[in-house]
Amino acid sequence: MEPRRGKKLKPAIFMHIQKTAGTAIIQLLRAHYGYANSSSHGDHFSQLDELTLENRFFSNSKLVARYQCMGFISGHFGYDFCRRFMDDRYSFTFLRDPVERVLSYYFFCRERDPLEYFEYGLSQRVPLETFLGMGLNNPALRIRIWNNMTWALAHGNWAHTPRAIDSFSSNELLDLALDHLSRFTFIGLAECFQHDRDTILSHLGIPAPLDNEYVNANLGRPKARDLSESARKILADLTCLDQMLYDSVLATKTDAKGAPMLGDVNA
Repeated sequence: MEPRRGKKLKPAIFMHIQKTAGTAIIQLLRAHYGYANSSSHGDHFSQLDELTLENRFFSNSKLVARYQCMGFISGHFGYDFCRRFMDDRYSFTFLRDPVERVLSYYFFCRERDPLEYFEYGLSQRVPLETFLGMGLNNPALRIRIWNNMTWALAHGNWAHTPRAIDSFSSNELLDLALDHLSRFTFIGLAECFQHDRDTILSHLGIPAPLDNEYVNANLGRPKARDLSESARKILADLTCLDQMLYDSVLATKTDAKGAPMLGDVNA
């Protein structure tokens, strides 16, 4: 699909939190903006040599300038990275039921190359409950799954002014995340993906697609209700802040008559 001729699309930025149905909308928008005029996933650091230095991106003025000129920016970055490019752009992100997001992430990791990232290999060596328990205390895994949506919105990785997640109190993380949510043009939920995707496309002047394809969906995995009580307890501990963040957005999702769009997403 080529960009629409004769019409310049409004610049946009998508803060893509993993496992929130974001890849589907990224593929659609990149097709309209043009692949040379957009970024996704880890493009923001793919050209860097020293990946351990998270602020290295911002020390490269040419790279920053190139991103500022792009029509569509997306990636697995946090708010502190995202805010540098939000001025005069349509900005959006998606959230997802926190417990289901973590479960989806585990089963996604199990399908990846175990040598690519620590969590990929770990998920293929240990059972789900062990993996979840390690997410509470193991620093390398904790940064990936402990209240990850709150962390991304409060500050996140690949920041201009890097801070470790443990340098924030839980209250500080949640307060920052809630404040930063209000600065986005639109907040979508994976549970009403089609409606929210089409709303974003309408705002950008892009026609809605005829299909509703999901990308990287791990169909057939167990739901939270299928797990042991101990596993559900760990999941609740891993997502306590995310749940409050998610509920704040869920409460705003109503139809044209003012009725809730979603029922109990955990039912």
